[in-house]
Amino acid sequence: MAEGGDGGEGGLHAGAAFFKPQGEKWWRSIQEDDLISLDPIARLPYEPFNLPADDNVECWLDPKVLASYLVSTKSFIHPLNRRAVSRGECHALEQHMERVGLRPMPLRDSWDHKDDREEEQSGSLTEVQRQAEEIMSALYGRQTDA
Repeated sequence: MAEGGDGGEGGLHAGAAFFKPQGEKWWRSIQEDDLISLDPIARLPYEPFNLPADDNVECWLDPKVLASYLVSTKSFIHPLNRRAVSRGECHALEQHMERVGLRPMPLRDSWDHKDDREEEQSGSLTEVQRQAEEIMSALYGRQTDA
């Protein structure tokens, strides 16, 4: 549990007042694991992304893994409680990735086309989705159907 948090699993911090990041590499104090990769948040070489589970529960995640998960599955749902992830949250994740030095993924474009059949997607979006699937496959050690 991070200092000042009320505990929980997977980078979760409950309570009316959200955890306030302070100092360089502040996330080193978070003792929970990423909900998707199951890797410790504290070991990330870049700042995690907060995708709140609701108005009272923060959820710190590896932004690279979260983006890959959302794009590869085309299922824009929160990994903790299955609530819908908004287009605005996708934009915030894109901005966060750029700010921390990660190559942003076209999350808003993917969100806009989440209901398209594969043959209706642009070639570039299909390629990004394939790359995201490769990241997820490497993470979980499984083969894709590509």
